[in-house]
Amino acid sequence: FFDAWFKRIDIWSLKRHYFLEYFRSSNNFLYRVDADWTVEDMMKLKTIYAAEKIGGSKIPIRYVLLNPYNIACKPLASFSDSVYEQILSPSELSRLKNPISEDDKKFFEGLPQEAKDLINKRSWARDGLRIKIDPTKLHVSFAKKQPYEPFAIPFGFSVLGDINAKLEMKALDMAIMRTVEMAILHVKHGESKTQYGGGINAAVGEALKSIFQNGTVGRTLVTDFTVDAEFIIPDLQKVLGPEKYTIINQDIREGLQNIIVGEEKYGNTQAKINVFLEKLREARQSFLNDFLQPEIKRIAKQLGFRVYPTVKFVDLSLQDNTEVMRIANRLAELGILSPKELMRVFHHGEFPTADQIGAEQEEY
Repeated sequence: FFDAWFKRIDIWSLKRHYFLEYFRSSNNFLYRVDADWTVEDMMKLKTIYAAEKIGGSKIPIRYVLLNPYNIACKPLASFSDSVYEQILSPSELSRLKNPISEDDKKFFEGLPQEAKDLINKRSWARDGLRIKIDPTKLHVSFAKKQPYEPFAIPFGFSVLGDINAKLEMKALDMAIMRTVEMAILHVKHGESKTQYGGGINAAVGEALKSIFQNGTVGRTLVTDFTVDAEFIIPDLQKVLGPEKYTIINQDIREGLQNIIVGEEKYGNTQAKINVFLEKLREARQSFLNDFLQPEIKRIAKQLGFRVYPTVKFVDLSLQDNTEVMRIANRLAELGILSPKELMRVFHHGEFPTADQIGAEQEEY
């Protein structure tokens, strides 16, 4: 039943959106949309026992990821049990006043009656309208949030200053590159004036001007022989070089704890990969413990199931498994692992326990 329910709510997209928001803003607000299910609807999902008890039950058909920017928290003495509200912008309220799509109509129907009346009367403030979110349908999950904080601090908050500084430096680089088009070309001609003649020939100067005055060179300067210059432009290699970005890029990487990219030895990189995987496992546990597993337990209790499944993620590993595969192959050669167990090690990386080996050996 729950496998079919996962497909109904599109668990793949929901999972992808959750983790993207987890590492982007660190604040996940999932709002549950329930619907009435009949016996026929349930039978279309999967044949289950005691189906006659499920008629008319409300089961989630969709989970909407709310934009944390539009979520407000009521000021309380303690934020351990926070009450959250959603802020609807004037444009969103106008669309709800005159719904276009079916989703708009369903969203409007699901609002409290007080909010419906305000929308119909166009009685909202300049910054929008605050709508109370049903706490029984709201699932919140935060990354690194303290009990006294209303929201979690995003991962990128600590490096906003460095990012702004880098943007300013890039803007200066673009301004300097634009000045290259305004370079001055200096041409000198003539010779020193002596008792035998010399000096500058005005006609030659005008001719040189006309030769070099084209679309590439914007300004031409003709002087006597005493002036010596070249293109009057800054040393772009020094101004636009990557050296000035080295420190600020390092600060951003360290601030974001980007521990994968770096110029280090293999051993240190492997240790950092393990730390990175632990961060991923922590995010996965947040998804399971804060949202998915409690929902499975709640639905199972509502439908009268005696037991319910425990959800797990497939274990991740970025290590080199060559040695592990050699050990598994050798155990199979000695007859300790059966072919079925060997394939399980190859595909999932899981070695059987001693009890499992005994049962598999008897079957083999």
